[in-house]
Amino acid sequence: MMKQICQSCGMPLIQKGIDLRGSERGNTKSEKYCSYCYGNGAFLQPTMTKEQMIKRGIEGIQRSKSNKLVKWIFVKSYPVQLNQLERWRNQ
Repeated sequence: MMKQICQSCGMPLIQKGIDLRGSERGNTKSEKYCSYCYGNGAFLQPTMTKEQMIKRGIEGIQRSKSNKLVKWIFVKSYPVQLNQLERWRNQ
């Protein structure tokens, strides 16, 4: 089974057994977006640009506990990954 990731930021929707999915209207769990990007059926930052998401994602990667090489790989590949996600695919 493929690991599901947020179609806005690329973060895993389930991480270390913790459900990080956002919510749809009516409080059901979103199958596409995490709780950092999406809540109550809408994006939490609807005017965010892809460039702003790249900056936010890279800051998160740099704060992570991963080693320097892993961080470097994630930072370099993050913009490419975003282009493949539903929210940013056509921008």
